[in-house]
Amino acid sequence: MLGAVAVLSATVGMACAQQSTGHKPLPANPLEAISQGLKLRADPVEPKDFVTGSRPTDMQYIPTGSPRPQPPSKVMTADQVKAKQAELEAMLVRHDRATGRKPTPVRATTGAAKPLAPAAR
Repeated sequence: MLGAVAVLSATVGMACAQQSTGHKPLPANPLEAISQGLKLRADPVEPKDFVTGSRPTDMQYIPTGSPRPQPPSKVMTADQVKAKQAELEAMLVRHDRATGRKPTPVRATTGAAKPLAPAAR
């Protein structure tokens, strides 16, 4: 607490000294006065000519990320889904035979999955 009072009084003293010597006027906000008196932040400077020359004159929104990728294919129809599922199940059986593993059970029906039963509460 005593340290905060010392900092505040030193800041007010520096701010009053700045006013008497003709520097910037003291801001009404006490936090601004403290940061200005203690020089906690720098005043912005004008950018160099090469910086202003390289910036666009129209400072509108400039996207910084990459555009969202579009899906590689369109949505499959029900028949295409059934064909793809049959192809994958045949590949599963073929790989099981080639590796000598016990055959993976294949669903008896190919088609749309049955909806799940509602969860018990």
